[in-house]
Amino acid sequence: MRKKSWISLLMLVLLAITFYIGYTVGIKHNSDNTIQSKWIKDGKPPLPEIDIDGVAIKVVQGSYTWCSSSLGNESSCESVDMSLSEIPSTLVPAGAQINIKAPKRIKEFSLINTNQDLDNEDPYFVPMDKGVYLYKIECDWFLDQGHSDYLFSVEVK
Repeated sequence: MRKKSWISLLMLVLLAITFYIGYTVGIKHNSDNTIQSKWIKDGKPPLPEIDIDGVAIKVVQGSYTWCSSSLGNESSCESVDMSLSEIPSTLVPAGAQINIKAPKRIKEFSLINTNQDLDNEDPYFVPMDKGVYLYKIECDWFLDQGHSDYLFSVEVK
C-alpha cells in the first residue's frame, strides 16, 4: 500500500513539473510573437546618417514620440518636444547630392528643405545659390513604435 502511495505522489509531482515546463515555454513563445518583440531595442529613435560630397553632416534630434518594450509584453512610450536654438552648419559645395542612410525599420521617410523660396527644388540636392539651408527629416517606424524629426544645416558659399 505504501508503495502505491509513493508512486501516486511521484506521478503527481512529474505531472506538475510537466505542466510548469509547458506553461513557461508557452509564455516565452507568446512573448516572442508580440509587436514589441519586433521593435528596435534603442531607448530613443536612432539617428539617420548623412553625408554630402564625402563629408559627414551633423544631424540633430528634434521632437519625437518613441515606444520601447520593457519586461514581458509591457511597453512604455514617451513624447519629447525639442526646441533647438542653434544648429551647426556644414560648408558644402553647391549642387552636391545629399546621401542619406535612413534608420532601420522605418515605414516612412521624408526630407524637406525648410527654406520657403525653394518649393520646386529637389531636396536631395544642395541648392546652387549661396546661403544657409535648414533641412528637416521626418521618420515613422513600423508597428507604431514612434515618429521622429531630425534637423541639419548646410551652407553653400
